[in-house]
Amino acid sequence: MALAESYAGLSDQIMSMLWHAITPGLDEAIGLRILAQSMIVNGFLRRSADDASELQTMFDRIYGPR
Repeated sequence: MALAESYAGLSDQIMSMLWHAITPGLDEAIGLRILAQSMIVNGFLRRSADDASELQTMFDRIYGPR
């Protein structure tokens, strides 16, 4: 990931980051103002199966179960 250096020094107690981008825009074809956004759950530094389970629970609460 291009931003890996930005979180490389974080404590191993942190198991994920939420990346959220939001920007206004204009669909010029129809003159419609829009708001585009995206969220990414980036898990890392998992030390056990329990860490992965908690990360999956957080992901499910944000995006809904798979």
